[in-house]
Amino acid sequence: CGLVGYGQAAYDEMVENGSFEEITGRLKRTGGIALANGWMSPTKTAADLFSAKVKVEGISAPDNFVGSEDPHDGNNYVGIRTFSYNGKEARNYVSTKLKLPLRKNAKYCVKFYASLAEGSKYASNNLGVNFSKKQYNIDEDRSIMTQTHVMHKDNPVFNGQFGWDEVCGIYTARGGEKFLTIGNFTADGATTQERLKKPKGFMGQQVVAAYYYIDNISVKMIDSDDECECQADASEVETSIIY
Repeated sequence: CGLVGYGQAAYDEMVENGSFEEITGRLKRTGGIALANGWMSPTKTAADLFSAKVKVEGISAPDNFVGSEDPHDGNNYVGIRTFSYNGKEARNYVSTKLKLPLRKNAKYCVKFYASLAEGSKYASNNLGVNFSKKQYNIDEDRSIMTQTHVMHKDNPVFNGQFGWDEVCGIYTARGGEKFLTIGNFTADGATTQERLKKPKGFMGQQVVAAYYYIDNISVKMIDSDDECECQADASEVETSIIY
């Protein structure tokens, strides 16, 4: 009985407020991630929160200081930097405590969606998820160098500035992981990056970084791998059938 309460029946979705819809307080400026219930930035430079319900210039949706994108789900999304040339702009991350610790050897389907902002001068790969037993809490602008547990299976440079790319994969838990963090956990030297031209329609000032909107984060326990449907896998199957 205790196992049932701990498992999928009780917590089908392990991430609370995965689309950043629940906010406490008024969103007035950049760096507002802490207003999204259950979310924080584990380093000094806080991630940005954008909302279609806010009319403040720069932090609204779809139009904001770094580009324009409709939310993937609901009204809100966040923004993080995953790479910056010569480290000119600090990376940042978003992190949350899971509803329950992950079970040892249990499999979890992990998904989130990312969109490169038009105001990005760069695009990068190595965007992914890390699970940890303790919350990262670094009171300085320092990148978190650790293992990436889930990323797109091809680990591409995400350079699509319109629409959302799915990052999806299966994580087999070591047991006791309580926190999820999203960002780039790999050194700049091992991160593939692309320099981009400024899009014609973007009138703002580009950031010298790879800046991604993030939305619709989900972690669900599964019994078998085929329960985790990733778009990358689906397109591969489709291609083979056409062939």
